[in-house]
Amino acid sequence: DDYQVQGQYFDNAIPKDLVHYGMIPEFVGRFPVIVSTRGLDEQNLIDILTIPRNSLMKQYRYLFSMNDVKFHMTQCGFIEIAKMAFSRGTGARGLRSITENVLMEK
Repeated sequence: DDYQVQGQYFDNAIPKDLVHYGMIPEFVGRFPVIVSTRGLDEQNLIDILTIPRNSLMKQYRYLFSMNDVKFHMTQCGFIEIAKMAFSRGTGARGLRSITENVLMEK
């Protein structure tokens, strides 16, 4: 998997590597620690949609309940939204716009 290979390289990055790839030494010197992150997979995106206290799905349930409407989405719905966000490469930020577009479809 390309993400795993990239992650292995980033895990071992040192300040000299950042300079080699174009950052100026004065800028790199301001980082006390270099940390690598990994991209989100589909399960991570589903978790972001559903688990946090103020998750997107909980927000929609609340908004719909203000109009006495019960909001429910199936696990298949979560999976499809996560797949769309993953395929677009938008990560967690894309979840809201994708969900809104799905809800607006006629």
